[in-house]
This record gives sequence, C-alpha cells and structure tokens, in this order.
Amino acid sequence: MFAQALRDILQPLPPKCDIPQDEQLQEAMNTLEVIVSLLLKEQFDTWRYEALDGILLTVAQRRDADTAFFGGDCILITDQTVSPIEVEVTLGGGGAGLVRVCCRVGEKQDGKLMRHSYDKEHRYRTLIWQERDPHHELEWMYFVERMYDENGR
Repeated sequence: MFAQALRDILQPLPPKCDIPQDEQLQEAMNTLEVIVSLLLKEQFDTWRYEALDGILLTVAQRRDADTAFFGGDCILITDQTVSPIEVEVTLGGGGAGLVRVCCRVGEKQDGKLMRHSYDKEHRYRTLIWQERDPHHELEWMYFVERMYDENGR
C-alpha cells in the first residue's frame, strides 16, 4: 500500500527534484510513520511504548527513479515533543514493493534523546534544518535500516 502510494507520487516527477507536499504525500507519510515506528520497536527496547505521531516535513525529494528522501521533525506520541528525522525509501523496479527503508531519528546529547517543544521552537528548528550544512551530521540517537525481499518481507 505505501509502496504503491509512493510510486504514484514519484512517477510523474523527474529525478533529483522536490516532491510537492500535498494531500497525497501527507497520506503516504501517515503510513510511513507507522512503518518507521514498527521498525524502531523491533530494534530498540526504548521504543516499546513510543511511536511517531506525525512527520513534519522540511524536505521531500526524489533522489533517483526509485528512491525518495524525507527530512524534518517527527512528533513523539508519548509527550508530543519533536525530534529530527531522516528517512530514505527505495522501491523495487517494475512495480515491486519496498526494497529498503533507512531511518535516523532523534538527536543525541549526553547519551539521551533531545526533545523539543512543538510550537514556536519547532518553527525555528525548521529554519535551522533547512539552512544546516549538509556535510555536518547530527549525532543520531536511533538508526534503522531494513531490507525487504520481493514479497515485501
């Protein structure tokens, strides 16, 4: 379902371009937040009672024919704070489903997840995210990479 929705979004766009942030993309992002939450729960005990409650996109790009990149902040469900997120999704060729999901969530500081209030601070952080040096990597708290077979498993 997510793979086909993303394929429909990417299909008319040329590679290396921004993805329009419209209702169609928002619906796909709602599904992606569930996928990312489940991947984090599988790998990290600290996500046992945590989940994403939204992804606030700053960047949405088609990287190549079958790859999309999403970056911004995610809303954490337990306390409605926000933390940075980057997700790269690769689709299989020829109408196949997901091939790979690579996700980074949360900035680490002193070994803990930095959480920011979701209000004016988020809008300020969005500007920082857009202007940050792409060669400066955050110290990410969580990293998950999942490869899928031709059946999406």
